[in-house]
Amino acid sequence: LPVRKGTYTEIADKVVEVSSTDEAVNGVANAQTLAQQIAFKTKELKRDLESSITANKASNAGAANGATARVTPGLPAWLTSNVSRGTGGSNPTLSGGTPNAAATDSSSGNQRAFLESFLSTVIASCWDNGAEPRSIVCGSFNKQKISGFAGNASKQYDYSNSSAGSRAIVAGFSIYESDFGTLTVQPSRFSRGRDCFVVDPDHLHIATLQPLTQKPLAKTGHAERRLISTEMAFYAYEKAHGVIADLTTA
Repeated sequence: LPVRKGTYTEIADKVVEVSSTDEAVNGVANAQTLAQQIAFKTKELKRDLESSITANKASNAGAANGATARVTPGLPAWLTSNVSRGTGGSNPTLSGGTPNAAATDSSSGNQRAFLESFLSTVIASCWDNGAEPRSIVCGSFNKQKISGFAGNASKQYDYSNSSAGSRAIVAGFSIYESDFGTLTVQPSRFSRGRDCFVVDPDHLHIATLQPLTQKPLAKTGHAERRLISTEMAFYAYEKAHGVIADLTTA
């Protein structure tokens, strides 16, 4: 039978402040204008949210006096079944259905070079638990490690591109054909370099309590100010995903 899990929301916001002088002058690409700064800060906030949901952090209810903010748990804090960890690394823990302690990282001396056997073991574990993962998500260093796996050991020429012909060298790959299905390989700028996730995007969820909004704030002298904010919670169906943790990053 279903078991109710719990989580907390967290608020993300950015404040834009632009002076009347900046609005009046013709700057480079008009980047100093209020409209452009709102666009930049909105994109920055979305990047912050992606960093938040891939971070190894537990939930936090926050403090009533506002001294501590509420925190929604990141993906590593949900994963306990389909995992591969280095010596000294351990699973997160849950209390009341929500992660109350993040995963424990192994020490830097116990971080491991990424091997294909780590990946195949986690994918098999996902499949054994009924999951159908479709994506592998990792940082730049371990994306290059994946491109060096035995199945892609030799460089290939791309003859399908008529404009490039044999001049196009395929040094990496973006599709991994496992024993249990085909997965895309996606580099992430925002997840930790030491983690590689095996995920089914259908079972990763952002629950929005307050949608992304823009509100005017009181002027400060000659400056117009805007508040861009959202409030959301992140949760994952635990057995639908896996993680290869404690990988080397250099």
